[in-house]
Amino acid sequence: MMKRARILIVEDEQIIAEDLQEVLERQNFAVVCIADSGENALEEVSNTRPDIILMDIHLKGDIDGIETAKRIRENEDIPIIYLTSSSQGGDLEKAKQTDPYGYITKPFDPQTLATTIEIALHKHRIDSRTRISLETYRFIAEYTASWEMWLDANDVPVYISPSCERITGYSPGEISARSILLTEMILPEDRHLYLLHDESSNSPHNSVNLRIRTRNGELRWISHTCAEIRDRSGLILGRRISNVDITREQEQIEDFALAFQESNERYLLLTETMADTAIFVYDEEKGLEFINTKGGSLLGKKPDELLGKRIPDLLTPSQARDAKEVLDRFFATGSPSFIERGLSLAPNDEQSLEIWLFPLDRKGQQTRKVWGLIHDVSEKKRAEKRLVQSLREKDVLLREIHHRVKNNLQQVASLLYLQETRGSTNDMQTALHESRDRIFSMALVHEILINSGDLYQINLAMYLSRLIQNIKGSYDLGSSEVSINIEIDPVISLSLDECISCGLIVNELVSNAMKHAFGAGRKGDVHIRATINGGTITLTVSDTGKGLPESLDVSRPLSLGLQLVTRLVSQIEGTIHVSGPPGTKWIIAFPVKRR
Repeated sequence: MMKRARILIVEDEQIIAEDLQEVLERQNFAVVCIADSGENALEEVSNTRPDIILMDIHLKGDIDGIETAKRIRENEDIPIIYLTSSSQGGDLEKAKQTDPYGYITKPFDPQTLATTIEIALHKHRIDSRTRISLETYRFIAEYTASWEMWLDANDVPVYISPSCERITGYSPGEISARSILLTEMILPEDRHLYLLHDESSNSPHNSVNLRIRTRNGELRWISHTCAEIRDRSGLILGRRISNVDITREQEQIEDFALAFQESNERYLLLTETMADTAIFVYDEEKGLEFINTKGGSLLGKKPDELLGKRIPDLLTPSQARDAKEVLDRFFATGSPSFIERGLSLAPNDEQSLEIWLFPLDRKGQQTRKVWGLIHDVSEKKRAEKRLVQSLREKDVLLREIHHRVKNNLQQVASLLYLQETRGSTNDMQTALHESRDRIFSMALVHEILINSGDLYQINLAMYLSRLIQNIKGSYDLGSSEVSINIEIDPVISLSLDECISCGLIVNELVSNAMKHAFGAGRKGDVHIRATINGGTITLTVSDTGKGLPESLDVSRPLSLGLQLVTRLVSQIEGTIHVSGPPGTKWIIAFPVKRR
């Protein structure tokens, strides 16, 4: 089933817009929205992402349909069909500048409307594919490593790729301005190859290797291909020239030819592994006889700079001693060897290497030569180290979680035991109510801890806000006139143990206020505030109730709740101060724990 085209209608005449919508939906189109101004249209384009837009030229508001279309085309690739009541005049000329996909004249014919939309959508699909193809061809031409040229039937350059400057030193503009420059760059002894090839070759698969002299005097090898470009009738439109820099390959071929007598096996290995493996040939007396580019990069030099060098002389003193021991042992045994070593030629640049050494034989006679393969496995080693470190961290974290769970379960058991032995009420329901609120304050910490993504710190404002919501529900404050207000500095974060202690303290003090501070009418306010100043956190819980009994000794409270408060304050190394009446204010100060 084909997807219905999604249409945005931009029309400030409501009746016309609704008529358009009904006609379009009968034609199996989907109208995503109707916008009555240019400003609304710009907003709806971002919200609805339509497939096509029907745009009235004359719109109410600060911008007309043409200006709206211009702004849309700046950011979006959406085809636009103009709705107009006139087929003549300056409006259509201005509209053409926005590259519309059609015009529909009012009053519109439903069949013409549907046909115009279908044609516009089809043309847009073709345009999109064409743009993608052109962009792909441009990207290939601009970024290909070869130097591409297109000449017309008169051999005038139509296009020269930027790679020509990297290869020759001359810019595309310079070569276009002086077409003879291409012939002048070719060495005189190779020019006949170039002229004969361009006159006789018309196949892109035929190429000739030439030497050129670059702008700075460097000699380079070029694989030159020339092919005619013809139209369908066979008429020659021009030529395509492709020049590939094969200097490195040519040098390697020469190296292979010179070293071929050493060993067929050696050259087979070089051919098969040069792309991703560092290889070298080392003579005990003459030093390095061959090392590829990969091997040179490991030592921070070009291959030519290393030939004839002894391996120990290229390393630090400690690494040189290690290399000498490895080579001496290898030459003593004559057996293939595998070694893992670290190489550091610069600070903070440790490379891990896997090295294979093999004896180099000549006609079955063992020589004092070795050929070797080197793989840089630094990233693999670093990944292994990160994995081990991650496993260690997870092990520590699991131990910490195990400890916390056991500790919190013990706290729950202790709270229930204290409620049983020291609770001031014989009402089982009230005792369970109080125990449930205490346990919830502990469980809430774990829930916030897991959901926050930080397994070590808990935001106090988030925690106490959730805790107070639970207390309000527990004491059914929805229908009372007691309000609980919180004011917590958002920067305060505590560890799990500190947060549990603060939560239990706030739970006990707020619950105590709800039970004892207010009369039967339950009118008043409870305020919770926490601030941080330097290395001290101050937690204040106050109410506007009748105040504490004069007989109450805060340092030796009789109720279980206040006993828990004093002990929890001591546990976090804090101090407690109580004032009132009027009301009651508990001020608890404790130090910030540094982590």
